[in-house]
Amino acid sequence: MSAPPLDVKSERILWIGALVVCALSLGRAVPSWRDELAAKYDLVYETPSLRTIELLRDDRNPYDPAVYAHAPFWITMYTPLYHAISATMPSDPQRPFLAGRIVNLSCVLLLVALLFVVREGESSLAALALGAFFLVRPVCSNAAILKGDFLGVMFAFVAVLCADRARVRSAWILPSALCCVLAIASKQSMVAASAACVAFMLLANRRRGLALSILLVSLLGAFALLAQLKWGDGFWFSIWTAPQNPMSGAIFRWLWREMLWQPVAMLNLVFGLTMLAVLVARRGRGAFTESPFVIYWIASAAVLLATLGKLGAAANYFHEWEFASLALMVFAGREVAAAFGGRRFAITVSAVMIVAAGTELLLTRGNPMSYTFATPEGNRRAAEQAEKDAADIRQISGDSPKILNLYYPGIGYPLPGEICVNDPYLYALLFQSGKLSPEILQDALAAREFDSVIVPINFLSGGYPVARELLTPLRENYGIAKRFAHRATGPTAGFDYLVPRPSN
Repeated sequence: MSAPPLDVKSERILWIGALVVCALSLGRAVPSWRDELAAKYDLVYETPSLRTIELLRDDRNPYDPAVYAHAPFWITMYTPLYHAISATMPSDPQRPFLAGRIVNLSCVLLLVALLFVVREGESSLAALALGAFFLVRPVCSNAAILKGDFLGVMFAFVAVLCADRARVRSAWILPSALCCVLAIASKQSMVAASAACVAFMLLANRRRGLALSILLVSLLGAFALLAQLKWGDGFWFSIWTAPQNPMSGAIFRWLWREMLWQPVAMLNLVFGLTMLAVLVARRGRGAFTESPFVIYWIASAAVLLATLGKLGAAANYFHEWEFASLALMVFAGREVAAAFGGRRFAITVSAVMIVAAGTELLLTRGNPMSYTFATPEGNRRAAEQAEKDAADIRQISGDSPKILNLYYPGIGYPLPGEICVNDPYLYALLFQSGKLSPEILQDALAAREFDSVIVPINFLSGGYPVARELLTPLRENYGIAKRFAHRATGPTAGFDYLVPRPSN
């Protein structure tokens, strides 16, 4: 790109906007991350990943059919890099989620730091993008929970940055290919960077593009071979077959509605689209051959649209496209400023982003659970309720019962004993689709192998649609010992605690 840098006054205007947006953004985000790190209980679907980390710490194969198709029925849906890194961290039995949360938050902070190396001399736009990223509600709420998405996005973006440099120096081809594989090793759906890097290099320099393609295929093949040797066929079932849930138009629309009410989230995407349009209008084919950021924006959007309607999808699917939009803004801001005037660009971008940030904070004022999964009071009440539930269960079943959890993953800590089934909703989908047979669990219930079973309230009466394949053996062999009719926080609304019926 040959667009000149912004003049001093325009830079000052952008810096003022960036500092205001960052102050508003971090003023909301940092307290929410503090509260999430402090929480002792599962905030939102953290337990399935925690189970994988625990298996790795015990040097067990998390993809072994003996683990996911038999007790303890712990299935791992994702490739293992995030879990492997988290498993190396010191663990605290009283705060089992903390290590994974710290890893995730570290990845988020490293990711936004990369904005400052997108383009030399664009620190003000990078700072503005940093603030804007943390004002996206799913980004803010997911930054300090036990989840591996941001590790994948971080490696994906490093791959894109390396591809950008590989256009003029071939030494960057190998790091780009390696980071593409590391992104996929973090989460198998992180394929946008691979597609973008290969497409960009083939367009920019066919010889280097072929070299990158060969390296990437070779590294992916090596990863696949190592995975097969280390984890066996269960690896492919767990990361490929099991997550292929049905698509739902209702979920697709619901998630888009969730994002459309977020002014900064939508503004980020509008900025990205604007940058793309200006680059294409001014540069033509050069918009796709002079940097990989345009293609990465398109690829991340394509992956989002292809996966968003899946059963089990959530707003965290937007992370990569939101970040790609802001990275494109940092890269192309100078070009847009040259087209429309530096001072006008700086004033417009700063003013619009400040207004959007202020509107975002007003919309969530008084409703912290819209952008965080924890509050100090919520943490206190949830911890008290969880400890009380655990004490009640100990009175009924002793200190080490074997518990089948058909309710919600987050109920597992701090309950005593062994908790079987790490993701009841996913297992219900696996049973319904025929990917796994429910017969092993049906037989175990018929034999009363579990000391207790946790189910949603009214499950035995048929008032709950999940895991109905298990309803008959449950009714015949287990009865309600206690109803836990309320929970302090989170998505849970109470559960029934079942114990074996007396033998005839």
